[in-house]
Amino acid sequence: MADTSKPEKRTINRSTAYPGITLEKAIEATKLLRDNLGLGPYSRDSAATALGYKAVSGASIQKISACVQFGLLTRKSNAYSQSELADKMFRFISEEERVQAIKEAVQRPTLYAKLISEFSGRALPKMLDNVLVRNYGITERVAKDVANVFEKSVQFAGLLQNGIITADDSAMPEEQAESDGSSIDSDEPVTLTRPDADVGRVTPPQPPAPAIPAGYLTIAIPDTDVKILFPMTYAYDLSIGSFKSGIEALAKNIKDTQPVAQDDEPAAAA
Repeated sequence: MADTSKPEKRTINRSTAYPGITLEKAIEATKLLRDNLGLGPYSRDSAATALGYKAVSGASIQKISACVQFGLLTRKSNAYSQSELADKMFRFISEEERVQAIKEAVQRPTLYAKLISEFSGRALPKMLDNVLVRNYGITERVAKDVANVFEKSVQFAGLLQNGIITADDSAMPEEQAESDGSSIDSDEPVTLTRPDADVGRVTPPQPPAPAIPAGYLTIAIPDTDVKILFPMTYAYDLSIGSFKSGIEALAKNIKDTQPVAQDDEPAAAA
């Protein structure tokens, strides 16, 4: 008798959507697309070629998808264009606008927005991969890579300092970026790929310089990186050189206490 039973359907575990590359790499890829193809729109095939791939592949789809998730590219049907957020990064009118754009981008992926909100003001868990599996629907095969990409991205954006997540409400996006729906929900491990073309590195947001207290002057010690503060009441004394000998003595003392560089190779025996 013929076997009429239906074959069992294979169950595939789909992971929650996540960016497959860091925010820094996504910005570099978006800049490369802008340089090679302009503002768009362009097809996925054209985008893959502009990114240095011979044809559409898993790696190219992963990279394009991350650009969409971070809000750097918009997608309409199968056409991609540079977003307004990308304009703020590459055509910024102030450093503050660029920094805010980077902070907004890292909060665009739905998964990242949830993680930043949950751990704001707290230390990032050492076992974040397990948290992702148990609480966020990330499959075990990719959890460590997803955790690594997230940590690198929030650190690049300046939201992870000294191990503590700090949410920036002023840079919170009004809506989350759409998922590209390509390979980011697959069960394949994430590979951190280097840019396929020579693109300039993106400068991460820098912490602001310490503010000088009101009523003080900053004096640089010659031939050192040290600066000291003098009250404004000593401005006249400084101008006539009253503290010249003391400053020179301090500079000498700093130089004398600096370690002397050692040669890498030991001196040959006589």
